[in-house]
Amino acid sequence: MEAVCLRRTKDVLLNLPEKVEKFILVKISSEWEEISKDLHQTFIQYVGRLRTAGEQWDSSEFFRQLTMLRQFCNHPLFARSEILHQPKWRWQDSGKIVHLVDNLKVFLGGVRGIERTKAVVFSSFTGFLGM
Repeated sequence: MEAVCLRRTKDVLLNLPEKVEKFILVKISSEWEEISKDLHQTFIQYVGRLRTAGEQWDSSEFFRQLTMLRQFCNHPLFARSEILHQPKWRWQDSGKIVHLVDNLKVFLGGVRGIERTKAVVFSSFTGFLGM
């Protein structure tokens, strides 16, 4: 990845065009959908138990679980500590990566015969960029 991936922090001025946000709904593969539901249910039960039982608020556990759910949305591999079975991981398990790769192929293919050689991909999780 080092040959095609440049890692920089946000304070580096990259002279980029203005940010454009576009929300795209991507599907999770059916084999991961049930695990996703289980992870969300565990999180909901944890938060609900804190509220109803009057247990002391553990912000570190709350944010750990929330971050794990966000990472799971990038790729199920990032929630592997919470998943009981350990399947063979494939990059195609992530709807986000499949969508990204398909669109990068189109983008780098160029428009009107003009080929592009670079694209910039941002992520809050460096592990995602390593995939």
